[in-house]
Amino acid sequence: MLRLLTVLALLVTLGACDGPAVAEGEISGRAVAAPVCPVESLPPDPTCAPRPVADALVTVLAQNGRLWETRSDAQGFFRLRVPIGEVEVRFGPVEGLMGIPAKIQLDVSEGKESTLGEIVYDTGIR
Repeated sequence: MLRLLTVLALLVTLGACDGPAVAEGEISGRAVAAPVCPVESLPPDPTCAPRPVADALVTVLAQNGRLWETRSDAQGFFRLRVPIGEVEVRFGPVEGLMGIPAKIQLDVSEGKESTLGEIVYDTGIR
């Protein structure tokens, strides 16, 4: 009887496990819209600085075909934890802005943050 209870306890414990831990890294950046003014000046006019793009869709595609998605916050910032390895970062269209930023190929390292910097959406202002 004790042996049966031990086996059952072991099975319950193993069943509660999520499986092996997956090594992860982090991807972050900021979606902005630019240009904001038709003419740039020196020194730069602060009112012409790129503006944040809220709710921009960021999709990460792994080599195995799995997808991870997030959206930029009100200040344009985004952050996403993904498994390590080669990934492709894609950006969705945003209403009122022209086109989408180019895809980015990236090698995500375990425990490291891959900062993409500013991802620029074209305003169409010339």
